[in-house]
Amino acid sequence: MLDSRKTFPTIDKEKDVRSIVPYDQSIQKSAEDLLFQAARESDEEKAKEKWKKFRQQIEDENSSSNQVKTLINSLDNHKRWAPLHYAVEANNKYVFQQLTSGNKTYRSDININGGNGENVLHIAAESDKIWTNKSNTVHENASEILTLDSAVEQTLCNLPDIVQNMLNLRADVNDRDIEGRTPLHLAVQNSRYEYARALIKLGAEILTTSMFKESVLHCMFSSSQTNSQKLEELIDDILSRLDDTQKQKFIQMTTLDNHNALGYALCNSAVNESILFKLFIDKNHIPDNQLLVAFDTLAHHAQDLTEDMKYNLTSLLNKMNIKHHTMFEHLPHILCRHNNSSLLTWFHDEFIKINLRNSVRPVDFNRFDSGGYTLLLTAVFYNAKDCVDVILKQASYSRQYLSARNNNDENVLHLCAKHSVHDDLFNIIWNTLSDVYQEKMELVLQRDIEEKTPLQVAARFANENMCQHLSNYAPLTDDFKREAAREASAAGHLNILEIIFAYDKETKQSRLQPAKIQNISRTGDKYEHTCLHFAAEKGYDDIVKFFLATTTIQVDCLDKRRRTPLHLACENGHIKVVQLLLQANASTTLRNAHVYNCLEIAITHQRKDIVQELFKHSAWKEMMRNAQPIENTEAFDTPMRKLIRYMPDMAVWLINNKFTRIVGGPGEKVYKTIYDYEFYEDMFKVKHWYSPNPDSNFELPTCTSLWRTRGVEAIHTCWCCCHPTGSMDCMLSDDKVFIINDKSLIPKHEDMDMKSKAAVE
Repeated sequence: MLDSRKTFPTIDKEKDVRSIVPYDQSIQKSAEDLLFQAARESDEEKAKEKWKKFRQQIEDENSSSNQVKTLINSLDNHKRWAPLHYAVEANNKYVFQQLTSGNKTYRSDININGGNGENVLHIAAESDKIWTNKSNTVHENASEILTLDSAVEQTLCNLPDIVQNMLNLRADVNDRDIEGRTPLHLAVQNSRYEYARALIKLGAEILTTSMFKESVLHCMFSSSQTNSQKLEELIDDILSRLDDTQKQKFIQMTTLDNHNALGYALCNSAVNESILFKLFIDKNHIPDNQLLVAFDTLAHHAQDLTEDMKYNLTSLLNKMNIKHHTMFEHLPHILCRHNNSSLLTWFHDEFIKINLRNSVRPVDFNRFDSGGYTLLLTAVFYNAKDCVDVILKQASYSRQYLSARNNNDENVLHLCAKHSVHDDLFNIIWNTLSDVYQEKMELVLQRDIEEKTPLQVAARFANENMCQHLSNYAPLTDDFKREAAREASAAGHLNILEIIFAYDKETKQSRLQPAKIQNISRTGDKYEHTCLHFAAEKGYDDIVKFFLATTTIQVDCLDKRRRTPLHLACENGHIKVVQLLLQANASTTLRNAHVYNCLEIAITHQRKDIVQELFKHSAWKEMMRNAQPIENTEAFDTPMRKLIRYMPDMAVWLINNKFTRIVGGPGEKVYKTIYDYEFYEDMFKVKHWYSPNPDSNFELPTCTSLWRTRGVEAIHTCWCCCHPTGSMDCMLSDDKVFIINDKSLIPKHEDMDMKSKAAVE
């Protein structure tokens, strides 16, 4: 309930209710915020008002001179600029004078750098507000203005007053930003020609380059807003300050990616013939290789040539025609690299006329370059469809060059496949060949330096459109399709295999005849690698599933090293492929050329998940019953021994889970633990595991053979029911031979002991 004794202010209805709320004081701004707001203001009256608020805030906070100095030279978090930088960008002459006046408390360092290393001269070069609203005033701090000669003063008179003041206050004209650019770089790049001339007269270095090695000339021609007359005047001014050696160095400077200034000049519509002549033609400053780089720059940046650009290009080429004629045959290839069809058309229509007027042979569009490429092959290499259209439509182009091959024996179809050209480009080539059946067949059947056909290359690079056309091409036999199927399997392109086998996704069956399917899929390459080998080796389980479900391919096919697809999957650790092959009843006991089965391959490559999967298989004991003789010994290696060496943790698991069996339980009549010693005491079985053939040439395990191979001291007795013979040979069958030491309690045979002592003596 409200207290009736409390009184509330009355509201004057004629007064705006919003005036009751002190909005201006709701958020208290710091001195730093007020300072940057004043510096960013481009309106002079508002700038004065905000500067006044800043000064008042400083007084209210009782800030010391050092605190104010730190504040004046601090950088913000937005652009990493100081207040002086913002004042210059906004052409805020009032705040600029306050920050550079005689009052040392508020004075900023004229050469203070921003976060990107720029100073006020860099910012002035890029500020549109300075150059769109020029005015000339006298700086208040007249005591620090430089004493300049009349020529410099005349140049400064044409500059905005804020720029004059910066230069008079000794702003560093050679300061570099984080990219290594000086104010001169940015001045010419933004077409501030009078500013650039003033910087040069005040000592700006002309031959300096950026971190990317861009020269002043590069920046000059990269400007999009260029005045030809003023540009030429600046170039004359620069050249007049350089000797011949410096001029050549200035003109021949290249960027880190080897681009020269000529290429930039040819792309600039404001560059006239006079400028080109002074810089590049008169003294032949540009070497031949740099001319090609210049045309590469032109082809990349100038897709549409203006009439002035065409005129300049014609003038340049016409003056260099005789000396650089061998270079001209490279130019069309450069144009195709950037698919610049307009420049290629101009080159074909206009430049041949120049050659004819000068009595020089015309450029041959069919000539091979150093790599064996014709112009058409180059255009296909760079996927330049527009240039291919231009080339095929030229009357000078000979159809015989459709079958041309480069130094790698690749024809136009190989290149279409290898570089995955657009479908439209391939269709143009294919339709052009359709009129000449014999020519098309030769191209389809040709092999490159790697003995690959175009269909194989298309399958490797998953070019569906090409595979569709080539697979349906009548003269193409199953042998070619088989090769392509292997390429697609090795690259993991299921979509290409579906095209080759005419796979119907609705019925999930191939539309080919069973005999044809078998003929394409069953045969391997020169190493007997089948499609299934390639897919299993790379782990393409979808392709393995495709072959197992669609074709009648043999799951246990062997290559020349007796490796099955299961061997390769185990070796490379592809568990999903292993599971698919096991489900398809792949043999687990087939051995490769090293007599290793799939389990041993997985163990030696430490594929734990695959080893566990194989031990789940019902034939795990058969996999364990394998052996290989150890060279120069009579010993054998087995899966169990490999498991102990490579995967001891799995060996422990195997002993506990596979070799140990518990019958019954506590409290039951029968309760015992049964141990399987088959893979512990395997010395009399390993030879049979290695070669179960009774006709093998291996020596039977007699005491004599053991004595001879291991030494007399290694064997003290045999614990068996042998009968004495004249040769003292103890024939062993299923009886075990125990190798014991001197501490053994097993009784010794007297005869054997006597023989041992005699042998030692």
